[in-house]
Formats: sequence, C-alpha cells, structure tokens
Amino acid sequence: HNLMETLRLPDDEPIDQRMLSGAIENAQRKVESRNFQSRKYVLEYDDVMNRQREIIYGQRAQVLAGEDLHPQILSMIDSSIDKKVKEIAAGKPHLDTWQAEEIVKGAGRQVEKTIRDIRTAQAEKEQTKAARAELQGFLEAIRQHKDTERRTREEYIDRKLVQLRRRNARKAGGEQAQPSKPSPLKVGEKVRVTDNGMVGEVSKVSARNVTIIVGNITSTMSADRLERISSNEFREASRKTVAHQRGSSGEDEAIRERKLNFSPELDIRGERLQDALNIVTRYIDDAIMLNIGSVRIIHGKGTGVLREEIQKYLRTIPGVSVSDEDIRNGGAGVTVVKL
Repeated sequence: HNLMETLRLPDDEPIDQRMLSGAIENAQRKVESRNFQSRKYVLEYDDVMNRQREIIYGQRAQVLAGEDLHPQILSMIDSSIDKKVKEIAAGKPHLDTWQAEEIVKGAGRQVEKTIRDIRTAQAEKEQTKAARAELQGFLEAIRQHKDTERRTREEYIDRKLVQLRRRNARKAGGEQAQPSKPSPLKVGEKVRVTDNGMVGEVSKVSARNVTIIVGNITSTMSADRLERISSNEFREASRKTVAHQRGSSGEDEAIRERKLNFSPELDIRGERLQDALNIVTRYIDDAIMLNIGSVRIIHGKGTGVLREEIQKYLRTIPGVSVSDEDIRNGGAGVTVVKL
C-alpha cells in the first residue's frame, strides 16, 4: 500500500509491473505455507491428545474391571525413577551421597503416590460395588415387603368377603326358612287340622308323620297338615265343639254330612307316587275320623311300585290292617284297608 502511494497510483488502476506482481505472489505463498504448518501442528497435537486420552481411559476401565495392572505400574515406577535421576544428575558426571539420597527419596515419594492412587482407585471400585450391592439388597427388601403387604391385604379382604357372604347367606336363609320351616311339633302340644279345623293334642312324633288325639279318635297324618295353636285356642275350640254336640242330636252336623258324602273306594290310577301318597294320607285320615270300617284303594298293578309304597305307609298307622283284594275283584291291583 505504501508503494502505491509512493508511485501515486490510484487504487482502482491495475498493476502491470512484473516485479511487483512476483513479490505479491511470493508473499501469498509464504502466508499460505505458514497457515498450512499451523494447521498441521494443531492436527498432530489433537492426535497426541486423543492417544493419551485413549490410554488413560483404557487404564481406568481396566482398574474398574478389576484387571491386574501390576506390569504397567512397575513400568510407570521405573519411568518415574529414571526421570527423577535425570533431573537431579543433569550435567553432573559424579553424584554425592546427599544427591543419591535425594534421588531415592524422590523416587520413593513417587512410588508412594502411585501406590496411593492405585489403592484409592481400587477402594473406590470396592466401595462402588458394595454400595451397588447394598442398594440392590435394599430395593429387593422393599419389593418383598410390598409383595408381602399386598398378599396379606388381599388375603384379609378375601376372608372378609367370604365371611360377609356367609353372613348374608345365613341371614337370607333364616328369613326365608322362618315362615316355611317352623319348629318341629312336640308331644303334648295343641294343634289344629288345616283341612277341617278340628283340634287335638299331639301324642306321637315320628320322622314323617304326627299322631294326634281328637276326642276319642287317634289319627296319624303329615306335619304339614297341622298348625300349632295355644292352649287358650284349644280350650275355646273344644268348648264350641261340646256346646254344638249338646245342642244337636249327638252327632256333629258337619261330620254327618262328610260321612254321607264319603266314598269307601279311592281310585288313584295315573297319579304320581308322591301325589298318590298325599291323597291316600288325607283319605285315610278322613276315614278314621268318620269311623269308617274299611275302604278300598284302587292303584292298578303296573310295575308294583305304587302298591308297595302305599301299603308300606298304611302299615305305619296303628290299628290298620292291609291286604290285597280277592283276585276276582282286582287282586294285587286293589288294596283293602280295614280300620
């Protein structure tokens, strides 16, 4: 720029001098060469730093992995000692005793420092492992405790639900069974026959039937045909019966009417077994109350099951005899009952 001012040339005028152009080109080449060398040195420095980092981090990883680094440590100790000796004995052909001691002390300090570094790294590794193991054990204990609490809570809830269901079932069962299943009748209790309203006293109780005394008549029937009454109700009903009998010709009008309409023959052919037994039970009870001497029950022959069950029931009634009809009048298809 000073040259352009000296020659008094304008800035926008092209330079045609060969010598000046060559000088500029040489200057540009030097600058570019210097820049190239700088970049090269930077790259080499980066390579060295990368190699050092790889070595240091590699050794660190080996220490954490628990590998044996004694050969490397011994080599580092030898290098440290050589370095210390060279520093103290630089340019001195002979060493005094104090200088030798200084060398040994310096090397010893370096060795101790190296050993401390190794022990610290190993201790940190062991502490890390111990801390990790302790943490894992603590987390496992927490998990097991939570699992135990969850199982205990679920078992408690299940037990309470089972108890609640049982309690509700007993309560519902008791409410349903209370009206339909009264307490069993006992000997001496007063009862009323639901079919005809007659009252009597229980004289015998069996698994299937109940025997009651109505006046001078003893009758056996199923318990579902009877209802329990109080002693006052029994006395009131008996008083009305006696008064009615005294005011009549000696025989209850209702009984006389039932006796006139009573048939000495009962046909239960085609009935189911349980229905047939219920019909026969009521029929025999009426026959006993009306003082009927004998009746005939027509059940047919069939498989013989109906005949067998009916005769088995009739034989449980006191004062009753059972037999098949004469073969000319039906044989085994008809049962004759004498009261």
